[in-house]
Amino acid sequence: MPFVMLGDSGRDVIKQYDVYNSSERGGIAIPAVFIVDRAGVMRYSNVEGKYIRVRSKQLLKIVASL
Repeated sequence: MPFVMLGDSGRDVIKQYDVYNSSERGGIAIPAVFIVDRAGVMRYSNVEGKYIRVRSKQLLKIVASL
């Protein structure tokens, strides 16, 4: 990918972004997408439902427009 993706094995970021689900498998993230530009400005966010997900083509269009 031509952009940085975040791995959060310590669960610190998902707690800060309020998408931590402590009741599922010992604590995992609620499916979500956050796109932050190089200046640290949140350009897109979507906390997803169980069966509704943002399509990767849509995300790539958003990233390409930044």
